Amino acid sequence: MSGSSQEHQSHRADDGGLYEGHHLCPDLVPGQMCFRVKTYSEAVFETVFHEHVPSHRISQERANEVLRSLVARYSEWPGTFILRSHLNKRGRNPECYPGFTHHVSYPEPGVIRHTVSGLGAHAWHDSVLSKYAFRQSGTTPPEAKQ
Repeated sequence: MSGSSQEHQSHRADDGGLYEGHHLCPDLVPGQMCFRVKTYSEAVFETVFHEHVPSHRISQERANEVLRSLVARYSEWPGTFILRSHLNKRGRNPECYPGFTHHVSYPEPGVIRHTVSGLGAHAWHDSVLSKYAFRQSGTTPPEAKQ
């Protein structure tokens, strides 16, 4: 995947900065969750996982746990690191490893994105919050054509 400035742009100019506008899935439809994972190695981002599931088949809590699992898997963490990255910060033994960063954003109108990042991998799922605000023109946004 190329490192174009459009790909890494934080906001689209026409929405007042509310929507991120990057890494949009052209196949996302209401009633689905789109899961994606990108890895970073030697200055190259690569999509290594992309799958859709019906929204009614997975809760928000489970979907976020899937993101953490995907980050651990594609970061190639050993079992000890996975376990210790889930520990709370009470106590010192065993040590709690820094593991995951969770972020919620809105990549386009009507869509919510939950993102989990770790060392070397970045995973997210998108789902349609409002089918009335989602892609009103009926076309795929230009940023989605990657």
